[in-house]
Amino acid sequence: MSEQAVIVVVEDDPNIADLVDLYLRRDDHRVYQAST
Repeated sequence: MSEQAVIVVVEDDPNIADLVDLYLRRDDHRVYQAST
């Protein structure tokens, strides 16, 4: 079993950040969002 990648999404637009988060989580990545 492989390790989950940990990804930090930094995006001004919350809608874009949520969309990127959704796709990354579907691919079994651990995602954190940072807002500006």
